[in-house]
Amino acid sequence: MSRAVRHMEPITRRRKMETETQDAVQEVQVGDEQARIESERKKLVEIRVHAQIALDRHNAYLQAKDAASAAKAQWESAVETLQDLCLEHDEPLPLLDGPPVDGSWREVRLDSLDNPPIKPGPLAHLKGAEIETVGQLADFTLEHDIRDVDGVGEAAEVNINEALDAFWPTRPQVEADEPPAEATEDKGE
Repeated sequence: MSRAVRHMEPITRRRKMETETQDAVQEVQVGDEQARIESERKKLVEIRVHAQIALDRHNAYLQAKDAASAAKAQWESAVETLQDLCLEHDEPLPLLDGPPVDGSWREVRLDSLDNPPIKPGPLAHLKGAEIETVGQLADFTLEHDIRDVDGVGEAAEVNINEALDAFWPTRPQVEADEPPAEATEDKGE
């Protein structure tokens, strides 16, 4: 081998190594670029999945909102109908309007109600609960349901209410501008 060829050999080797190094760097760069592209592709897929989830949940919310609005409209309509019924009713409603102001009704014995009478069974159960007058029954029902009395069921409750419904209209009503008897006695002292 000639000296010039030997001298060229290290240069050629060096260039070959440089070329291989450049190729390796380029391969790494291409690999890095492909990894970056793959990572971005995965992120885009994840974004699309979560965007669809958000859209589905938004649609479910809108449906629930519409259902709630419809339910609210039905409720408001029912309340309006109830208010109209209450306002157009001009007959006295003793159970809703309250007892007469004179107070004598409180001493009326439950066993004296006779049109219709309270049946013996419910009377016995009321007496067992120390409820013997209309006043005691009124006081009890302020805090309890009539069915809280042992032995008083639905039929007994209906019987008691029928007797009271018939009782109230028979009582004299005190006019609104007439003071109750107790108030007149207090002022005279």
